[in-house]
Amino acid sequence: ELMGGTVGVESVEGKGSTFWFTVVLEKAPLPISPSEPLYGSLQVKGVETLHPTTTGGDVGMVRDTNNTRLLLAEDDPTNQMVTQSILVKFGYQVDVAGNGDEALWLLENNDYELVLMDCMMPVMNGYDATAVIRDQASAVRNHAIPVVALTANAMREDRENCLAAGMNDYLCKPLDVADMLAMLEKWLPFDSVQFRVLDSAPVSVLPADQRTIEAGNAILKQQGMLPMNILIAEDDAPSCMMLQSLLTKWGYTVTAACDGNEAWRILSEPGHPLLVVLDWMMPGIEGPEIVRRLRQKEDGNLHYIIITTSADSENAAAQALDAGADDFVGKPFNQIELRARIAVGRRVNCLHQALADKLHKLESATETITRLARTDELTGLHNRRSFVEIFALSLSAARRHGYPLSLVIIDLDHFKAVNDTFGHGVGDLVLKEFAGLLLEKVRDEDIVVRWGGEEFIILLSHTACEAAAALAERIRSSFEQKPNCAAPLTITASFGVAQLRNGEKEEDLIRRADDALYRAKNMGRNRVVTAGESSAPQ
Repeated sequence: ELMGGTVGVESVEGKGSTFWFTVVLEKAPLPISPSEPLYGSLQVKGVETLHPTTTGGDVGMVRDTNNTRLLLAEDDPTNQMVTQSILVKFGYQVDVAGNGDEALWLLENNDYELVLMDCMMPVMNGYDATAVIRDQASAVRNHAIPVVALTANAMREDRENCLAAGMNDYLCKPLDVADMLAMLEKWLPFDSVQFRVLDSAPVSVLPADQRTIEAGNAILKQQGMLPMNILIAEDDAPSCMMLQSLLTKWGYTVTAACDGNEAWRILSEPGHPLLVVLDWMMPGIEGPEIVRRLRQKEDGNLHYIIITTSADSENAAAQALDAGADDFVGKPFNQIELRARIAVGRRVNCLHQALADKLHKLESATETITRLARTDELTGLHNRRSFVEIFALSLSAARRHGYPLSLVIIDLDHFKAVNDTFGHGVGDLVLKEFAGLLLEKVRDEDIVVRWGGEEFIILLSHTACEAAAALAERIRSSFEQKPNCAAPLTITASFGVAQLRNGEKEEDLIRRADDALYRAKNMGRNRVVTAGESSAPQ
């Protein structure tokens, strides 16, 4: 998705699965000069990308002589392709080496601004290659070039090994795009950021390349990662401008407030930022009070709040945290520390959002499972399990409040003949049509159940036996007269009706209604019989 491609899988039973993906890489018409490393082409589903090779020919490559030139030392082809493409998207010129030995050859013959060095590679690993780079006796052109380690391990000893080998910094795999870009900004020359002071005007920090930032935000937005909107509340104009420019340079979007009242107004609006940087002392509502108000009104949107202050009090950090803040940063800002703390807030907010999404999916899945467990799959009516629960509650309410309650049991006549003659598919259609008729005739508060097979139950609260029998007769008549689309023959139904008696148990009411249905069958079917009614044929 980051590169505008697709991914899929093709499986054949007994043979296995093939995973495939396509990527779209731009290729500029400028050729590589003979003095530069040669590249070969790698075909991925018909899409051409690039990697270093000992043989090759003239192949086009994304080049821009005005861009910063980086070296990526990585042995995994997929990581090579993805990392190189991301960096090119952000305007960097990238050469790729497959191991430490290739990286040293490129560093001996080319000038680079920075090296991204995988720690574990064949032939020569990243640690040994870095040691050679730092060796003044080696043929590498720039022994002081920044080297950023790429490691899949984030343990403290691994980080110490990187630094001990002479590497300047490290990034953990899988690479976080925002962290990688921030790392490049940290170690590359800082001459692209301009500071301008005019009389008493506030300091203005201009991003190195706004087009690059906007392009990066567009890619990150496709990933669903960034840009994340951050609210900063700061009454000091130079500090606010500096903070806003830094956050923008790091790939965030910023909503700024000049005092506490404006900050609270923004936080009271729907869709407001969930990562908040608050000055301690501001006109209007002060930072700690805003934190307390936010914590009192948390409505599922969890905020990550960083308090900033220039106060010299030793207890300032403790007071900010006691007020409910998540972190504390002193003024003047240490840019590296500030970026790291902002990144922590972003990760925490992303985790909160991911957890909320998972909880929402879990609740939705639970609702679906509950509905399926209580619903007949074929007809959509209540099933036997659901009826048992509802029946017990309905009887209890009828006894407590003294209102009548009736039960109707229905059986489709000679239904086995439908299945035997036309097949079970037609029989299922008949059941669905009959279920639709039942729902059409009953009230919204009545409970319609598929009891099993071709048997159905209707539970009627606030209904005496006479009214229940009248409803059953309307259903019987409509079903008999209604043309059946599923089976080209007349299908009828028999009904047994019973009303709840004082002190009667659930199973006794069901038994009396079932006995009435049995009598209806014996009396010739296609009729309604109430409990206690004579069994003489009609």
